[in-house]
Amino acid sequence: MRRAVVLGLSAVLALGVLALAAGPVQAGGRKVEYTFSAAYLGPLPEVVPGIVTGGGGALFDDGSVRGNLAISAGQGQFIAHVYGTEWTETILNGAPAIWFCFTVHFIKPMDMPDEADCLPAPVTGGPLFFDLDGDGKADWMIRISPVN
Repeated sequence: MRRAVVLGLSAVLALGVLALAAGPVQAGGRKVEYTFSAAYLGPLPEVVPGIVTGGGGALFDDGSVRGNLAISAGQGQFIAHVYGTEWTETILNGAPAIWFCFTVHFIKPMDMPDEADCLPAPVTGGPLFFDLDGDGKADWMIRISPVN
């Protein structure tokens, strides 16, 4: 159960988003197409006590990703690093989206193997809120923004 919840949280984070984009940015000959970030908004004490997380990065025109997210929970009893591996543009419910692939590297406990997954994420430029614990309040905010 804990692993499923953490993977779910990691998936939401991996879709993460805050745009720092003011215009086209170049890095090593690659152009930044989108930026992403995520923020944890509220407690999930009954599921994962003491959770702290956040992060973000850039999605480049060649499909590569730079940036990452970190998760710490249970006063350091659980630590994971989520990093993007690749992305592509797609359509989700008739609107622009990205297909975001990522790996969750579990640092603690060390007996958990890395997990890889891909998920669709809408490109709205605005915040997306998620209620993972079903209490009617947003637990996570993510944002995926195109770079102008």
